[in-house]
Amino acid sequence: VLAGLGHGTVGGGHHQDGVVHVRTTPYNYTLTLHDSLPITAPTTTDNCVGTVTGTTTDPLTYTTQGTYTINWTFDDGNGNSIVVPQSVIVDDVTNPAFSGCPGNITQCGSVVTWTPPVASDNCSGFSVSSNYSPGASFPVGTTTVTYTVTDIGGNIATCSFTVTITPTPTWYLDADADGYYTGTPVTQCTSPGAGY
Repeated sequence: VLAGLGHGTVGGGHHQDGVVHVRTTPYNYTLTLHDSLPITAPTTTDNCVGTVTGTTTDPLTYTTQGTYTINWTFDDGNGNSIVVPQSVIVDDVTNPAFSGCPGNITQCGSVVTWTPPVASDNCSGFSVSSNYSPGASFPVGTTTVTYTVTDIGGNIATCSFTVTITPTPTWYLDADADGYYTGTPVTQCTSPGAGY
């Protein structure tokens, strides 16, 4: 019989008060996803059997943030049991990260390519976005390219670099180097050849 529910007598004339005394109240946990802190079974004491370890069918590991309840059952083996709830708050506080963030790019020619950075996080389910993709066309001047990774906990990391496009020069043919141009001017990033 549990505390507050009366008394009972067991065989052999031994009298027990049927109380399962709480020695260790289950701790309430605040964990991060994939935290190494273990959730261990709490214990209570019984006046006849001594230490009673809690059991539960609830999960003890978590992969999604949120608030959970573990219901621990303490049973003395004599028909007396109590259930004690334990709160577990799972919070993802680890920022994701990028590796291989490109360096700044300067070139003549509007179409620019690069190797995208690689995002990672301590948990699956993150998303990656960017304002430009490799092979995009850029205007003359400097533009900032930003990649953003957001994980399921709302944590964010960014990777940024600049793309600078220089004006495309116009080349004029002066084959005899007399200062007079002949032919049709050519607009391109590199010299068309000798005489330009």
